[in-house]
Amino acid sequence: MLDAMELALSIVRHEGEWDKAIEAYEQKMYAYSSETAKMAYAQFKLMMSENAVTKIKQLFE
Repeated sequence: MLDAMELALSIVRHEGEWDKAIEAYEQKMYAYSSETAKMAYAQFKLMMSENAVTKIKQLFE
């Protein structure tokens, strides 16, 4: 829903200039999604590391 809202706001702010609206939207969402992707990759590396079960268990202790 955040994506849809951001796209709608960008379209309204750029008053019919679709290319600029989409470019602004994509830049904002790229910045947002990049952080999530970095966290997901860190978790993936943890799960695939040696002794992953022990390391993950320690996160919950």
